[in-house]
Amino acid sequence: MDPSSSFQDVLRCNLCDIPVPQLYCLLCDKTLCKACAGDHLLDDTKEHKVVPIKQKWNPRKPMCPKHTSKLCDFYCKHCDNPICVLCISSGKHDHHKKVDIIDRGIEELKSALNMLKLSI
Repeated sequence: MDPSSSFQDVLRCNLCDIPVPQLYCLLCDKTLCKACAGDHLLDDTKEHKVVPIKQKWNPRKPMCPKHTSKLCDFYCKHCDNPICVLCISSGKHDHHKKVDIIDRGIEELKSALNMLKLSI
């Protein structure tokens, strides 16, 4: 099988683009290889929660990057970030397209499966 068309090649580090990243930042929604995780964590412009990649597909809701004690129920497509109820009530996302965070996770899984089908 051609390695460039394998399922493992679909998922890549969001920073350096190498295949099969082992880590995932729950708050930034980014896949990371071990080499890039340190640089990602050093970015102190926002909080990070880097976990093993297996936890990306866990249906648990992520913690809000802005309100760290709140779970995110929504995903703001305009800002490309998970958001909580406090984020919504702040008015900052009033005119932004928002989707349920679990629905977004399902969309990502469907997209990954479609990529797999195309590569077979």
